[in-house]
Amino acid sequence: MQKNLRTRFALGTLAADARSAAAVVLLSFGLALMLAPGARAGLVQAGGHWPRSDRAAAKMVHRSSWEPRPDNHSANHAIPTRAQLHAFHAQRLTPYARYVTGHYTGTTDDIIQWAAHKWGFNPQLFRAVAAVESWWHMSVVGNNGTNGTSFGLFQVREPYHCEGQSCYLMSHDTALNADYYGAMLPLLLFRPGDVADHRIGQRLTVPLP
Repeated sequence: MQKNLRTRFALGTLAADARSAAAVVLLSFGLALMLAPGARAGLVQAGGHWPRSDRAAAKMVHRSSWEPRPDNHSANHAIPTRAQLHAFHAQRLTPYARYVTGHYTGTTDDIIQWAAHKWGFNPQLFRAVAAVESWWHMSVVGNNGTNGTSFGLFQVREPYHCEGQSCYLMSHDTALNADYYGAMLPLLLFRPGDVADHRIGQRLTVPLP
């Protein structure tokens, strides 16, 4: 009897792990297709210059009461103080970090949309990346061994992208976490010479230092 229960439990655990692994594989495959040569046009938005202002990006959000991650409620309604932002910007962890504010609240999906619109990317890309990184849970903390620990929705990693109090903010403020990911993405997706032209025929409003 006990052996059968242990077997059922083990099989159930394996099935759950398999489902999770399959979801990650499918999402990763989808991202790979989006990032394939010739597919970049679907990643970025046509028209306009980026980053948009917080207010302009907020106007583009299709707001909804749908919240698949109620455990994010506190982080979704956190706003960094002026002192916290000053300390974060002083770290100069990426060239565009000084334009990161985290000045938005809403559901998890609202915030994902806001960050994507602010930085001129397709919200579907941000949704997929957040699913792969954290399954949309702000509470996720990843341990990368010698490469540091990563935090929140987009798994912002120390010491490369946050230090000290900033890491606390990245794990407790959804909009700041997503906003920072948006600021980092042009540097990850495009060659240095292309960063100033992150969509063909358009450019980032702020030049790369």
